[in-house]
Amino acid sequence: MRRVVSVALLLAFLGTILLPDVLRAQGREKYSLAVLNLTSDSATISRSDARVITGRFTDEIARAGIFFTMSQTNMERGLFTKNIDPSRCSSLECGLRAGHALGVQLVVVGTIEQNGSVYTLDVKMVHVASGTIVKSYRDEITGTLADLYGG
Repeated sequence: MRRVVSVALLLAFLGTILLPDVLRAQGREKYSLAVLNLTSDSATISRSDARVITGRFTDEIARAGIFFTMSQTNMERGLFTKNIDPSRCSSLECGLRAGHALGVQLVVVGTIEQNGSVYTLDVKMVHVASGTIVKSYRDEITGTLADLYGG
């Protein structure tokens, strides 16, 4: 069955999946969080497209008000000062280095890939101090980049 999901709907769904578990695990304390730019090996998803989708994801998490969410601009600026390229940092190891460099407690890393009209989103929320994956999420979305942008 084909699904066309806008970024807003996808992010709202992600929020319902990721945030409650984290809150229960952390005793309702408000943690600091940075969402690193989604990366892609797909030639059809440019860095700028991945950055826009990451921005939407970050904005939705910030709107929830559950975390102290670092803005995308501050995250990128902070990583560049530490010689970490935010557009190439999607592995757990790089995410942990980035989280330490930014001084946040949680970091989200992930990828977005395309195969025809199917986009695969794979994200992980990681506790920086322990290196523990707090939550993983993977989904396949059928549609276009405009659908992912929320258009």
